[in-house]
Amino acid sequence: MKQITIEPTKGINHKVMIGERLIGHFIMDIDGYYYFDFKSENGIWTPIALRQVADLLEEINKPHDDGIKEYFKKTNGMKKEEQQQEVNEKIKSIADDIANSTSKVGDTNETYDKRKKQAEEMLFNLCEMYKMANS
Repeated sequence: MKQITIEPTKGINHKVMIGERLIGHFIMDIDGYYYFDFKSENGIWTPIALRQVADLLEEINKPHDDGIKEYFKKTNGMKKEEQQQEVNEKIKSIADDIANSTSKVGDTNETYDKRKKQAEEMLFNLCEMYKMANS
């Protein structure tokens, strides 16, 4: 069986390949984690191939996972205001990644800034909804 590999694409997503054949993509969702999107529903998958995809997905998500664990370790003793500042900085960083990943050739700085602001607003709203649901 050929090895499954990943190739970065423009932005933050990755192609998932078996040899020269594209089988799907690792797509970063708004939560910062990558998910596997199959290219098609044709064909069958062996447990070994599925395990390889899962292992690659865990490997590509590990830095984000480690960052979240480090964040909670770091913020455990912080005051509420310091925690909120840390969250705001993280949101702006993720929004920047989203804006970069969705940029197109010929985009102006104004278009990029608008896309980043929209991503920030969505993330802030998501955090507020999470707080309300867990309070």
